[in-house]
Amino acid sequence: MKTLFTLLVFCSFGFTQPFQWVSFEMKQRSNRDGVTSETRSMVYFDENSQLIIRQLFPMELFVFNNKEGELKIYNPEKNQVFQQMNYMLGSQNNQFYFFLMNKTDDMGLFDLGFELMSSRLEDQLLISEYNSPPSVKQYFDKVELVHKGKRPIFVGYKDKKGKFLKKVYYYNYIEDIGLAFPGAITEINYIDKRDSIVSKTSFTNFKINDEVDREIMRFEIPLDAQLIE
Repeated sequence: MKTLFTLLVFCSFGFTQPFQWVSFEMKQRSNRDGVTSETRSMVYFDENSQLIIRQLFPMELFVFNNKEGELKIYNPEKNQVFQQMNYMLGSQNNQFYFFLMNKTDDMGLFDLGFELMSSRLEDQLLISEYNSPPSVKQYFDKVELVHKGKRPIFVGYKDKKGKFLKKVYYYNYIEDIGLAFPGAITEINYIDKRDSIVSKTSFTNFKINDEVDREIMRFEIPLDAQLIE
């Protein structure tokens, strides 16, 4: 549950034609202190920014997220549900939305209150630096965004001293499905000077519109599910 929750806190890259439904497979591997964990999931996203993630391994979980910031995580084995309402967790503030809905020019930073401080060209790369709004200054001070052509290839989060707290790399772009979507994302979270968490997420088997399993999009959490904190 923690891995999926963290994942939610992800120009001409949108579909060339409007879509109603999109689904794809997602595999994530994380390593910390030499210990590797893995999750495998199916992701479903519709034209109204309704997001459903069905985790298949290591246990079945359902994550429901909408653009208003409503988040529900349901465990069918235990019939338990976790709920939270937070606009910052809205489905339009994650990486899926940016790539699927043609929002990769600033990766949603402007809409979240970030201010563009500078841009420069270096070795055919466009490097932009954004100043964080007061609401997130306690977490990181600046964000560096790098584009190669029109594709975002890197996002870095810095502290007040300019040291990176987190790095995100986008690569292996998929272009034969009507959009350019990164086939893989690598994230490095620096916990302290000696420790970091490295996560690699890969995306495959994209399906669009009629090919999508619409039954999942209509799935509802049972009314008798136990609410957990």
